[in-house]
Amino acid sequence: MDLLNALILGIIQGLTEFIPVSSKGHLVIAQKLLQNFSVPPVLFDAVLHLGTAAVIIFYFRKTLKQIFTNARLVLLVVIATIPVAFAGYVFKHTIEELFTNTQLTAVCFIIMGTVLYFADRKQNGVKTVSETTWFDALLIGLAQVFALIPGISRSGSTISSGIFRGLDKKFAMEFSFLLSVPAILGAAGLKIKDALHDTTARLDLLPFAVGFLAAAVVGYFTIKILLNFLQKQRMYMFSIYLWIAGTLVLVLFR
Repeated sequence: MDLLNALILGIIQGLTEFIPVSSKGHLVIAQKLLQNFSVPPVLFDAVLHLGTAAVIIFYFRKTLKQIFTNARLVLLVVIATIPVAFAGYVFKHTIEELFTNTQLTAVCFIIMGTVLYFADRKQNGVKTVSETTWFDALLIGLAQVFALIPGISRSGSTISSGIFRGLDKKFAMEFSFLLSVPAILGAAGLKIKDALHDTTARLDLLPFAVGFLAAAVVGYFTIKILLNFLQKQRMYMFSIYLWIAGTLVLVLFR
């Protein structure tokens, strides 16, 4: 893979990770359209996600420090992480095969748009850390499992499920971002471990570095703009975008 493709994919990751439109889904489509993409797609996606995970850790560094002094929030994050950790480990190979299915990605775009539409219509809840139960966290964690499928947004599914469970919208977004850190780090760690043990793999590390840096830099500026945007604006615009994108992809790759 050439450096231009790596740069483009890194920019796409940085732009789409923090909005509820599925960065994985966009990477699947982009990798189909780009020429000379020859590295393992799931591995490259994992490196790009590490770039945006680094942004989350840096941007929410004060909040992450507070987590360790809030036992209840730690417990909620752990409970919500268990389902995706289990599913990601058990169904790893099945999930990898989905990264070549553009039709499925397109359908999931449309499904995700519909979920966001109904979440947007629901009245804002009042639950914060003290009111959120372990069952709320478990259901949000189960929603995150579906985000392993390209086209289902991690932030979209977890924010929406939080809203459906009565969480305050701002807390639902913050909790969603916090959940993404262990999920991304765990998935990326498994893929990098597999690559290191694959003695037949001869990977050029420079495109990985370019993609990582592009995702991190673009992601940093994106999250600063969009965090405030998501709190104040309605999510139906993302629904419309996903409906249109899903339909176009179905036509393009029919």
